[in-house]
Amino acid sequence: MKESQLGCIPSHWTLVELGQVCFLRHEVVMNNEDSKLCYIGLEHVDSKNEYSIKSGFISEVKGFKCKFYPNDILYSKFSSKLYKTVLSAFEGICSTEILIISCTKLILPEFFYCLTHTQAFLDHIAKITVPVITRKISWMSLASFEFKLPTIAEQHSIAKVLQTVLSTKEICLKEKDLERERKAALVAYLNNNAENSKIQSIHSDNDLKINLHKDEIQQKIETLIKTCDAKIQSIEEEIILLDEFFQAIAEQFMSGQLSVLSMLE
Repeated sequence: MKESQLGCIPSHWTLVELGQVCFLRHEVVMNNEDSKLCYIGLEHVDSKNEYSIKSGFISEVKGFKCKFYPNDILYSKFSSKLYKTVLSAFEGICSTEILIISCTKLILPEFFYCLTHTQAFLDHIAKITVPVITRKISWMSLASFEFKLPTIAEQHSIAKVLQTVLSTKEICLKEKDLERERKAALVAYLNNNAENSKIQSIHSDNDLKINLHKDEIQQKIETLIKTCDAKIQSIEEEIILLDEFFQAIAEQFMSGQLSVLSMLE
């Protein structure tokens, strides 16, 4: 171990600023160029859902846009979206309100992606977006983020473990969305059939059987809705635990306090 401005770090690690290992890509194109490529704007970025990115077509927008490539990091300039980081898996066009950050050979895109989810990085973002008027993030202020840089081999191992946690969280988020959709469909069914579920008049034994059957269906649906609520609550609790676990191990991995190699052995 050796001393650094951020505390002790492994002797073979280095202390760097983000701007030393990454650079801002700024390849400007018009909307009539590469018209077959997908387009990502701020409207396609949902800070609440980290697992999905919607996209449009460049023909739908006007003016200048920026081109990104596989393994680029897409990061919104607006602090309201600061929890949304996209590791691009394809080539495309995005809004000029999105920072396109490319990695040099010194840092793996997967490692940087995980780094943007750490509390240290989020604290830095909060610090540089203090002004209430603009609330925009500039590359210059983002590039000043200082952190401990492991070797490429260790970056790969750290990213592998942390991405597993993030992927598990993404699965939970998808499951929660599905449960919400399921609940919404059940509630809509009850609302649409509320009047028909009540016994207003009985003209024969057959009508009674039909209405009683409807009541039984309504009770079952209400039970299913309660089951959905329980599942949603359980998933939300699991997501909280995953977030806490991610921050705990990320802090130890990124500081060198815990060797990820020992965990993988």
